[in-house]
Amino acid sequence: MAKSCSGFTPSPSPLLAARLKHLEREGLAHKITLPAPARTPAYALTEAGEELGPAILELARWGLKWAMGERRVSETFHPGWAVLGLRACFDTEAAAGLHAVYEFCCWPGRSRLRWRGSRTQP
Repeated sequence: MAKSCSGFTPSPSPLLAARLKHLEREGLAHKITLPAPARTPAYALTEAGEELGPAILELARWGLKWAMGERRVSETFHPGWAVLGLRACFDTEAAAGLHAVYEFCCWPGRSRLRWRGSRTQP
């Protein structure tokens, strides 16, 4: 989650920390420790958080159709958000039987879109 937040640093901003705590209180995310070699604290979606995925993708589809205009200089963009747009446009029927991993590398981060069987995975 934090990778998709613009300006993320190892010490999260007070706003990011507050939002993550709110998601945790609402049962949408929980704290984890990443495996070696990182072994750093992180957050992961709970089952309830994962179930929000289709609704978020529908909102992204709506935004792509109705709310996208020219980007303003003051607006922030993170490459990970582009993957959300790709997932929103993904046609599961057309990809039936496809097994592929697409990786988008944008410094300083990396985003992946995986297709496994019947669904996309971040």
